[in-house]
Amino acid sequence: MADEGINVVATSASGKTWKTENVMATNPDVVFCATVMSGYSTISGACEAAGVPCVAIDYNDFSDYLKWFKVFYELTSTEYSEDLWNDIALKALDDVADVIYETNNSDLTSDSILSLFSGTSSFQVNTRNVLVGSMIEALGGNNVATSFGDTTEERLTLDVEKIYASHPKKILIQCHADENDVKALMDSLYGDNAVWQAILKEVGEENIIFLSKSLFHNKPNSKFSVAYQTLAQHIYPNHKFSFTEVE
Repeated sequence: MADEGINVVATSASGKTWKTENVMATNPDVVFCATVMSGYSTISGACEAAGVPCVAIDYNDFSDYLKWFKVFYELTSTEYSEDLWNDIALKALDDVADVIYETNNSDLTSDSILSLFSGTSSFQVNTRNVLVGSMIEALGGNNVATSFGDTTEERLTLDVEKIYASHPKKILIQCHADENDVKALMDSLYGDNAVWQAILKEVGEENIIFLSKSLFHNKPNSKFSVAYQTLAQHIYPNHKFSFTEVE
């Protein structure tokens, strides 16, 4: 069993349902807790009262993946795992660096890109301040959200008039759910909107791309390089990348 010898004190990722007394009953020396959802806000007070250090984990991008990989590797590494940092984390770093370098040093020109996030009941425009937006920027992509004005917001309300005026040539949709569900939501919200339909017609069906949940909504972790490579191929579909070459 993969969890043999592990004391499971909670089965939900959301801290709202955690019983802090069960966590503290394990007498932890230190608690690591992500700041997303309610976990950190639920457990940090109990840790402070008990004098147990509680480390807040922010995990937003590839650099955070490398940072926390290194932290947990140093805390848990043994003679059986001493190569994990080199074989997994640094390998991912090398591959990501290679694709970023190639896209920015190959005289490539990006089409104008509209990057959307599909929520449960709405669509929003991704800016450079979220992971997908920052990846597009790192790869030299032309995100039309930058033409809407400088912002510190992560996502913007979808304004069909602004989008039409920006004339995107490609739409990349970050899927929060199954692709068919995302398509159904888009049709229910904008199927009767003449401006949106004009945008889709100008872009063309072949340039509306649904980004997989596993690589672009959930953090891809050891597959960050795959996510960057996949995105690069979407942005520059006519370029033959070195990572696609068969040895």
